[in-house]
Amino acid sequence: MVCSDREKGEVVAGSSGIRKQAPKAGAARRAHLASCQQCLGLDQPQGYRYCADDILCAHYALKAAPNAHSLLDLGSGIGTIGLAWLAQQPRGTAKVTMLEAQDVSVSLCRRTLRMCQVQDEVELRHVDLRDQDSSSLGKFDVVTANPPYLSRDSGNLPDNSQKAYCRHELRGGVAEFCAVAKDAMAPGAVFCMIHAAPRLPDVLQALQQYSFAVQRRVDVLFRGNLKSVAVVCSLEPGCTRLAVDSLNVQEEDGTWSSDYIDICAEMGL
Repeated sequence: MVCSDREKGEVVAGSSGIRKQAPKAGAARRAHLASCQQCLGLDQPQGYRYCADDILCAHYALKAAPNAHSLLDLGSGIGTIGLAWLAQQPRGTAKVTMLEAQDVSVSLCRRTLRMCQVQDEVELRHVDLRDQDSSSLGKFDVVTANPPYLSRDSGNLPDNSQKAYCRHELRGGVAEFCAVAKDAMAPGAVFCMIHAAPRLPDVLQALQQYSFAVQRRVDVLFRGNLKSVAVVCSLEPGCTRLAVDSLNVQEEDGTWSSDYIDICAEMGL
């Protein structure tokens, strides 16, 4: 199953592929998680769905920290990023913590966790990240975020409240995400965030404000047009190397690119 855009398709609960697992256990886990892929799409025909950017955020987080055992996903929504990352880990070796404020998204994510039987591996906190006590979070090997792309006063708010909060900065912006990420990072940890390309100046300003160094940047294109930017960041002092790449997700005719199909296959989708 190849991933959908923000408007169509169904939520991915995840499947496995990057890390090697015992053949029987790995195959069973992949099959079980794959069976959960459609569990939320049927419940919210007008709601927010996962998008390519969610999958790419999880993918680049895996690449940046292949030996990580803990992940914090900020503004986790329906849980796509954390679940996509978790599904690459052998059972019982990794933990995911998710912070999400929206009632409907939390409810849908909890249903996914139950259906996929990963409640023991995921802690879902129903909280506005601006109100989260950072001292109670602990430290993580990886922090991820796909924040709302539009400022509070940019365009018209969707009638659907779930879409409105997912798209517009109604509960803080990128700076608030960076603040929580910094406090939650273990030594040597990475912060992977994806955001709309027109907001890159705001992203870089917030990252600098909280002492992040960008190690890698990926320009994400759809039909040849720059749409999103993924950044992988560190708090390590003296980290000045920057790798800049690009990924075309969708071809001019609307089909998925071979590079994106390869990423989805690697993620088990």
